[in-house]
Amino acid sequence: MTQAPAFTSPAHAAALARASLRYLAAADPAQLTTAEQAACLHDLERITAVTTAARANVLCGFTTRHGYTEDADYSPAPGSSTRPASPKAPRPGTPRGPAGPAPTPGS
Repeated sequence: MTQAPAFTSPAHAAALARASLRYLAAADPAQLTTAEQAACLHDLERITAVTTAARANVLCGFTTRHGYTEDADYSPAPGSSTRPASPKAPRPGTPRGPAGPAPTPGS
């Protein structure tokens, strides 16, 4: 088993992860063998799985500690905040101001 690298903080670990992914995003896959391309794709899938686990872990802590209250939302559920709801878009065919309903195609 490989030893986990020592990071100075979560921000340091995230910065290194971003730098690694930027390197892969800028790499020229045409310069890789088919086996190297396949290995890279396999590794990216593993990275995606670990990213999902890390996101779930941080989100769990954020929710447990009510981190969402710091932005005055007071609720982890979307749309259930104390802020007023944004106006809904009118249904198609509803009058729009003094001009009346929107014109229909072909008229």
